[in-house]
Amino acid sequence: MGTAKFEALNLKSGSGGAILYGCRWAATKCNLNFVRTNFISNYAEKSGGAIKWDESELFFDDQTSFVNNAAVYGPNVASYPVYLQKWDNTSLNYIPFFTRPRYSRLLQSTTFGFSGVASGNNFSYIAILIDHYGYRVRSDNTSVARFLQKEGIILENMEVRADQGAFVFSELTITSRPGTSFSLKLETDAIPTFVYSGAARLLQTSNDSAYASLPGLPFSISLRECVRGEVMTFEGRCRRCPQNYYINEEVVTPEIYECIKCPETAVCLGSDIMGPLAGYWRLNILSKNVMECPFPDSCLGFGDMTPIGNESSCPQGTTLLADQCVNFTSYSGNCLENYEGILCYACVKGFAKNEEGTCVPCSNNTIYWLRVCIVILLAIWSVISQIRATLDESLDYEEISCIYQKIFNSFAQVVQIIATLPLAWPTIMLTFNAGQSQVFSAPQNLFTFECFYGLSIWQGADPFYLKVTVTSLTPLVFSLMIPVGLSLIYYITKRDAFWTPEIQNDLKSVTIASITILIFFMHPEIIFQAMSLFQCTNVGDDDHPYLVLSEAYQVECWTPSHIKWLLYLGLPSLIFWGLGIPLFVYRLLRVYREEIDSEEVLEKFSFIVKGYRKETYYWEVVVTYRKIFLIFISVMMTNYGPFAQGLFVLLILTLSWVLQEVMTPYQNYELNNLERYSLIASIAYTYFSLYFLTISEEASLLLRLFLATIMFVVYGFFLAYYWVIFGFLRFKEINEENNQPILLKILPHVERRNIIFVSAWAGQKRTEIENILREKREKFMENLKAASERRQNNRNPIVTPDPVVIPPEEDEFLQIKRRKKEVPQISRGIINSMNYLSNKVGSRKK
Repeated sequence: MGTAKFEALNLKSGSGGAILYGCRWAATKCNLNFVRTNFISNYAEKSGGAIKWDESELFFDDQTSFVNNAAVYGPNVASYPVYLQKWDNTSLNYIPFFTRPRYSRLLQSTTFGFSGVASGNNFSYIAILIDHYGYRVRSDNTSVARFLQKEGIILENMEVRADQGAFVFSELTITSRPGTSFSLKLETDAIPTFVYSGAARLLQTSNDSAYASLPGLPFSISLRECVRGEVMTFEGRCRRCPQNYYINEEVVTPEIYECIKCPETAVCLGSDIMGPLAGYWRLNILSKNVMECPFPDSCLGFGDMTPIGNESSCPQGTTLLADQCVNFTSYSGNCLENYEGILCYACVKGFAKNEEGTCVPCSNNTIYWLRVCIVILLAIWSVISQIRATLDESLDYEEISCIYQKIFNSFAQVVQIIATLPLAWPTIMLTFNAGQSQVFSAPQNLFTFECFYGLSIWQGADPFYLKVTVTSLTPLVFSLMIPVGLSLIYYITKRDAFWTPEIQNDLKSVTIASITILIFFMHPEIIFQAMSLFQCTNVGDDDHPYLVLSEAYQVECWTPSHIKWLLYLGLPSLIFWGLGIPLFVYRLLRVYREEIDSEEVLEKFSFIVKGYRKETYYWEVVVTYRKIFLIFISVMMTNYGPFAQGLFVLLILTLSWVLQEVMTPYQNYELNNLERYSLIASIAYTYFSLYFLTISEEASLLLRLFLATIMFVVYGFFLAYYWVIFGFLRFKEINEENNQPILLKILPHVERRNIIFVSAWAGQKRTEIENILREKREKFMENLKAASERRQNNRNPIVTPDPVVIPPEEDEFLQIKRRKKEVPQISRGIINSMNYLSNKVGSRKK
């Protein structure tokens, strides 16, 4: 057809506004060409605003034009669908740079498929019908496309109807064994059968007039394995965990078929998205273990959880997950400013922890360095005061006031060890434990200044390893410095007699005593730090363990660096300080056991042997090993749980109490009684602390306060008993040094402490009365035993036993007479004291 014009032809129903052309595919003379033909402003309601042709194609020369034609599909020329185009959305109307496929390759061109499909999960697929010219066949709203069923494969929602020339499989589900690949066939009645018949050169003349169902277009499927965040059902579905559940297994097997309920300490947004709440921490996305932070304020949690419906409203730096804006820079949780690392426990560079566990700046921090100076001075005063007290009494085996202080220090060290157990301490007990640690641990606190270990001179070394090294070597360094310092002091003060044997022996004794006392104060901390190198804790979970040191979370366990420090520092320290030093002291004392109370031995080892009976000269070694065992339980048995640790501590303390009752190692009743009460108080303190592990968190505050009150009473009882006994001892010593009544002499200076002396006096009288009653009871039992023997032996008549001669110092009459004389003296002392107080009060009123 040539030199024609088709203009303003409107077809309100149907297709082909100007020309509707149809010629059977089987016809051999269908060959219509348009030459210099113009189609202007033509319209069709459905397709082909100018021309609509079927089966046999039309051809146009270059001079044929189409201007302002309109239709739903093919405003100029419309044909029929010959190609399925995979597309991401339904907005496609024309394929840019479309290359028309050859009929001989249509079958290959329509082959498509998917990879990485999750078994049993909905996924969407959009296939658009394309004609010969690359246009979408928008007029097709009736065709159907469906996937054919195949054995071993479950298909759901596999059939859809065309919507403006697009097949939208929005909820297609294919279920089979994950990780397999297979092919399916997609059949549709949109593409005529003769298209494929022509491509295969096979004419279906019996059915070529209808759009019959096709044998099927190839559709390849590759199912992926179930991934993290999914579980595998019995049918082989990879099911994503819903909100408030999670699963984080990297390799999903048929055994993993249930999602895990979100722990109360975390928030779960479904799949593998789980993060800790504020105050908690998690190692990584693979860990199921959500741990409470040692310093809860430093752990900010997973992020800001703001329920919201659209991503555009999320604050900057947050992401929309499950309709919630989440700031998840890390699945471990975010740390407070100046904190970092595992459990947000470490401080950033330039900061260090203070006694409250807060990261404070090391530079321009007057309060921090003032505290450092105070602790250093307090530690020096504690050690020097103990050295002076020991040296003042070293030559008198009966002078034992410093032994009371040593027993009290041992009790304080045991309580501090108990306080390190990870028991469920209430807040009031945590505050109490921290306070007593600051009071009684001044020498040990010398090693806790992290700013010192963060100085630039230590670049390249971990601060924890530095701390252990300094702790282990400090006694050795001081053992070299003390002789030099004491020699200078002696040389300055006693220059003329410095080289005499007496001064040299005295210098040697003082040096040995000073080093011994220094090691006594530092020994528990040295053992604790050395054992800390061996104790690791798992901050991951059982499936993905990650071991770090319990005392330094930044140090990973069993790395080559850690093993090197164990072999060269930890193990030698335990062998030398834990085993070698106590055994060396025992062997040394055993050499002098026959002359343990001699002046030569007491000058050197009075701190170790004084207060004990000569038969139990070695008992300080027993006490040392008791502390070592308690430290071992505290540090090395954390994997057994706090309750088991508490039971082992009770076992050690109970055995120590039994040994104390059997051996009675101290030289008098008061010292044995003080040690007995210290062990009983420690046992009771540990026993009641275990109740905090058994009671639930919902337990009433009254019950917790009741248990805490009992522990305070136990602790306070021992303190009161110690001060009464120690006060009485000091009272007695001062009274013996003065011939006049002691109350009248010292009361003006200690008005507020007179109750201690009254209590001490009452304790003294109670002890004397107990001794008298004990002696009477022994004499009565002896007479009763003698009378019983005489009755059994009737050979001799009963003879009145000879009167027992009572030594003058044991005569009850003399004792009573002496006490009658003491009563007026004590009364006069009290009266004089009261008169002094009344006169002083009267003078103040005036």
